[in-house]
Amino acid sequence: MEPDHVIQFLAVIRVVKSLAKELELSNNQLHGQTIIKSGPRSIMEYLYKNGPSSVPNISRDLSVSRQYIQVEVNSLLARCKIQSLRNPGHSRSNLFSLTPRGKKELSALRVREAHALAGLNLNLTSDEFEVTRKTLLQIYEKFQAVNWADTMDEAI
Repeated sequence: MEPDHVIQFLAVIRVVKSLAKELELSNNQLHGQTIIKSGPRSIMEYLYKNGPSSVPNISRDLSVSRQYIQVEVNSLLARCKIQSLRNPGHSRSNLFSLTPRGKKELSALRVREAHALAGLNLNLTSDEFEVTRKTLLQIYEKFQAVNWADTMDEAI
């Protein structure tokens, strides 16, 4: 990457970090006591999108440790937001899916967020949103593909 682009990229990273903090704060204000924290919510969103999945699959696809996913899955099970299903493909690794209660709570969060976001008036076109999504996704995928330890070895 060219030096000028590095400086621009670092500015983008600062904005993304600030936005992530603001999103968390806004999320807490919007949902109050009903909030499902980001870790469990990402698992619920994953199960909503992908259907029944095992801890190893969720871990791999979300790029999070199996231990962390297992802890969050146990918590979601205890709160009846997900359920355990027999895995026909693997006797020691259950599948997990959203319960009707979990689907209802996730849906309520989404509706509340959609209503709040509708009032932002960002004045961006659909094409601008799509370019932003694609750009951030490309950056995310590049970061996932890098072995940072190797990068540091090359720089030294």
